[in-house]
Parts: sequence; C-alpha cells; structure tokens
Amino acid sequence: LLLYKLRFDLPDDVNKEKNIKTIKNSFMRATKERIEEIYDEDESKHFEEFLNSLTAEIEDTELVLLMNEVSEGLDIRIQRKMWELLRL
Repeated sequence: LLLYKLRFDLPDDVNKEKNIKTIKNSFMRATKERIEEIYDEDESKHFEEFLNSLTAEIEDTELVLLMNEVSEGLDIRIQRKMWELLRL
C-alpha cells in the first residue's frame, strides 16, 4: 500500500522510481534486521508479538508479499518459525 501510495503522491521526476525502490529496499532491510534481532533475543514471545503487530497493521496479501521478500535472506530456522507463527 505504501509503495502504491508513493507512486501517486511523489512528484513525477526522473528519480521517482529510484526513490521508491530505495524506500522499498530500506523497509525490507529494516524489517529483516528487526526479525533477526528479535528472533535472536528469545525465539518466542517477542518474535510472536512483533509478527502479530505486523499482521494487525498490514493486510494479509501485503503481509505475504512482504514476508516472502524479507524471508529470502533469513536463516531457515527463522523462516520456519515465522511462517509457523503467521499461519497464512
């Protein structure tokens, strides 16, 4: 939704798509880093709370797209736990 909104709200210029891609990449990287950080802390309670907060803020379709992209760079143990907790 954010990327869709940016496409319409950002002024048209030669760097528009580059700026959107930069924002998307930053968001993906920050989400991935946060998932790894929380998972390394305790592997359960905080990780589940973080994923629950994402599901509360993001629609299912968007969440699946986000998690598919983010999970590519995650350790397989984190991926398994993430998908188990999300149950999508």
